[in-house]
Amino acid sequence: NHELNRLNVHLQENGVDTSDIRKIKTQDYEKFATDLIDKGYSGTTINLRVRTAKIFGNYCVKKRILPRNYAAEVPSLKVRKKVGQTFTRSQLKRILAAPNVSTFEGLRDLTMMLVFSDTGIRLSELQAIRISDIIFSDNALNVQRTKNGYARRIPLTKRLGEVLRLYLKVRGTDDVHALLFVKSDDTGIAKETIQ
Repeated sequence: NHELNRLNVHLQENGVDTSDIRKIKTQDYEKFATDLIDKGYSGTTINLRVRTAKIFGNYCVKKRILPRNYAAEVPSLKVRKKVGQTFTRSQLKRILAAPNVSTFEGLRDLTMMLVFSDTGIRLSELQAIRISDIIFSDNALNVQRTKNGYARRIPLTKRLGEVLRLYLKVRGTDDVHALLFVKSDDTGIAKETIQ
């Protein structure tokens, strides 16, 4: 494995006898991690390299080569995720002005974009919304199909509530258990189409 070779080279460069894995101790793995930090590697890269040593250590314990996994005693670094680019107000206005709302598809697309911008739900969650999930009396949207399996209620903004009412007049509400966002033939919309 490429990552184990990197570790091996590092250990040898630091005077650690790698001919017998039982001689490699926790402080050797810690030095490996701190040297990577000093060299400016990202937390993700450092965690990957140390995790490889931990996995190998687990294997050695399982095969009774080591009494315990010394690499497992090295804590993982906390890695902060960067916030992605967001639209400016003017960009968002231009995007929301793009659909031709005189057509069913245009009104549907505007409604979907507003659901995304005003609620922050995921694409898969939007695809699964049913007409019955919109509770106008409570001014809320029930998101049933979520990543973690826990349904949640999201308040509707005034703007989104108005556009949803208009969309539903055009969409029709004969079957309240039907998907909210459909193609003109009343079938669900593919992920790629929404994207």
